[in-house]
Amino acid sequence: MKVAERPSDELLAKKEAAPPKEQGETIKPPDNVLASLKIQALDNALMSQLNIPAKTTGVVVTSVEPGGQAEAAGLQRGDIIQEVNHETVKTVDEYLKAANKIKKDELAVLLVSRQGNSLFVAVNPK
Repeated sequence: MKVAERPSDELLAKKEAAPPKEQGETIKPPDNVLASLKIQALDNALMSQLNIPAKTTGVVVTSVEPGGQAEAAGLQRGDIIQEVNHETVKTVDEYLKAANKIKKDELAVLLVSRQGNSLFVAVNPK
C-alpha cells in the first residue's frame, strides 16, 4: 500500500467526470430489461480465464443484479452476449447501441454463449 496525500475534492471531481475508457470501465446501463446486467468487452485475458474459444465474439456478463429481470431469465456471470434482438454485438458500443433500442417495457431476446453452448434467453419486463 502506498501512503500519499489525498487529492483535493476538485481534482477528484474532475477524475470522476472524465468518461472512463480503460479496463474495467463503468458502462451506463440501458433503461430497460437489461439494466440489471453489467458487461465488459471480451479480451484475451478474460477469454483464457473463462476458457472461451478464441473465435468467440461478443461482450461478457460481469455481474447480474439479484432480483432483476436478467437474473429471472437465467443469465449468469461469464455468459457471452453475442446478439441483442437479432443484432450481432461484438463490442461494448454495439451492445449499448442495440440495448438502447429496447423500450422500457419491451422484451429482449439475447443469443448467449455459455460454456461453448449457444442459447437464446428472453428477458421479460416485470
